[in-house]
Amino acid sequence: MRLLSEVKRDAILQAAAKVFQEEGFEAASMAGIAAQIGGSKSTLYRYYSSKEELFAAVSHQAAKKQILPSLEKLLASQSKDLPAMLREFGETSLAVVASESSIKTLRIVISESGRS
Repeated sequence: MRLLSEVKRDAILQAAAKVFQEEGFEAASMAGIAAQIGGSKSTLYRYYSSKEELFAAVSHQAAKKQILPSLEKLLASQSKDLPAMLREFGETSLAVVASESSIKTLRIVISESGRS
């Protein structure tokens, strides 16, 4: 049962990320997100108590997926060439920050920062 709930949670987060990026936070709705996954709003509310909480979860998951692998690689590196390791980490981090997905998310966060 737990596996199914994690699979469902991942599906919700993927659908929500798509809706938030396409429509923006304000225009996105729990009904629209539910329609993306073929479920109901009540299912979404079992996992997330509000659209704000769902957006925070989407943002957190994106950060983990994008930044954590390069940080783990840096920490696990046994290389003696510190400048090269830090350069690679910096380039990877910059690519993440400058990605279309990150920029769209940042725009949403900035536009909603005074309202939510």
